[in-house]
Amino acid sequence: MSKKVIHLNVFKQSNDMKKYKSIEEEIIDNNILNEPHPLYHIQMSEVGMPFERVKKIQDRLRFTNKEVSGMLHISETTYQRLQKNNTKLDTDASERTIELTELIKIGNDVFGTIDSFKDWLYESNFAMGNKKPIELLSSSIGSRYVRTVLHRIEWGIYS
Repeated sequence: MSKKVIHLNVFKQSNDMKKYKSIEEEIIDNNILNEPHPLYHIQMSEVGMPFERVKKIQDRLRFTNKEVSGMLHISETTYQRLQKNNTKLDTDASERTIELTELIKIGNDVFGTIDSFKDWLYESNFAMGNKKPIELLSSSIGSRYVRTVLHRIEWGIYS
């Protein structure tokens, strides 16, 4: 019974999205205090991430529409339509946005700044077959591998 109460409280709190800063806003502000509860992420993906959150990430890291649409697994035309209409993302694109945000947080932690992380994204990496990490972010497997390499760097393992 107590588990249900905890879950309901998390959902009740996350319904009022304006009271809580999104993790994207925390990253962009470079003021990451706490990670939201996983249930918050689940609910955000179910109700749809507002397009403006993706746009903030894109603007902060200066990604192109083509790069972001690839990371979200949507066509560039669909991305432009979402941008024009400022609509919510579907569940899959919302989940990819959350995963991208988590990757950016890890990169910020590893390199000290988001700008340093972005520089790393565009450099060829031996551990990635001399590909640039940004090139791997358009697939789920590639994104997981980039995350793995970041953790290896964090722990001082040659990557």
